[in-house]
Amino acid sequence: MESLTEQQRIGISKMNDARLRTKLIQAGHKPDDVAQLERVDLLAEWTRVVAVRGEEPAVAKAAEPADVVYQPGDVDEGVADPDVIKARLALEERRMMMEENLKMREIQMREVQWKRELELKRRELELKEREFELTRVTREREQAHRDSMGAKLKLWGDAMRNVIPSMPEQPIEVVSWFISLERLYEQLKVPAELRAVLMRPYLTVRAKALLARCDMSESADYEAIKKYLLQEMRLSASVYLDKFNTIVPKVLKLFTNFRRV
Repeated sequence: MESLTEQQRIGISKMNDARLRTKLIQAGHKPDDVAQLERVDLLAEWTRVVAVRGEEPAVAKAAEPADVVYQPGDVDEGVADPDVIKARLALEERRMMMEENLKMREIQMREVQWKRELELKRRELELKEREFELTRVTREREQAHRDSMGAKLKLWGDAMRNVIPSMPEQPIEVVSWFISLERLYEQLKVPAELRAVLMRPYLTVRAKALLARCDMSESADYEAIKKYLLQEMRLSASVYLDKFNTIVPKVLKLFTNFRRV
């Protein structure tokens, strides 16, 4: 401010930011450029204008603090320039629009993020439901397979493959074989519906041939098959008595011969 008078320097230093901006706009500066200037720049620019044009700044009626902050939309007393007011209103409108657009963008970004998180949670829930349903169906199928007749037969057949002896060819020994087989069934707790089927592979050729002529309605009943085979092989009480009577004389004859020797 060396080229200014003392009165000019005092007057400029007492002007607030709003008045400095108004003066600069009246002097031909663009409102957008003026709005971006700080107080130091405003003082320097107005000092230059006054020094070039030789204008006398109007002294404020009352001293104003130097740190007054300009608010868009404020109008200095005595200033009613329509162009200045229009420029200030335009600046204020632009500022409000920018703030509104910024808020809208933030809201939109939050909404997009919220939708993404919601979609992600929905897909995770669907995936868990599918996994649960797949596990349930798999377990049901495995249980149904374990409960099926074929699975039971394979399980018990593998377990008794080397346990059940083959049926003897001598009819007189068949009854003892059935007794031994039934004891084994009871010890292992073999289901009743599987006993007849599990017995078949161990029957003799004759017993299988006899069983082929058996009534199909009784082919799965162990007791019925046992009774049928014993009848067909004629293994009744009288047969056992005749067999006993045949064997005893031979034993006595051998014993007599042994005593003579």
